[in-house]
Amino acid sequence: WSGREAFASTFGRHGQYSKGNDVQPFRDGKTGEKCRTSTDGLIKAMSVLSAKSESGDDNGKGKEILFFTNDVENPSFLADLSSRHGVPPPVSSLPAFGNSSASF
Repeated sequence: WSGREAFASTFGRHGQYSKGNDVQPFRDGKTGEKCRTSTDGLIKAMSVLSAKSESGDDNGKGKEILFFTNDVENPSFLADLSSRHGVPPPVSSLPAFGNSSASF
């Protein structure tokens, strides 16, 4: 992809869990439910925190959002992604589950 906008345009409709660097979903403070958003919403949130960090804004300090998912929690996203891009040959024969991670 040429950038986050192109990625969001292609995959933005898929749902995602909002996760921290511990790879665990954030949870709603009242209900305890896992926090979900769209791929587009996740990319936008990552961009806002990145911009705050780069500008020295302490409100973004120590707060990071991880874009990481797998085929168990997000089969439709991984199916869409894999239909556009194959598995790299060095690992294509290894038994494993699908996953995706991105940085924006």
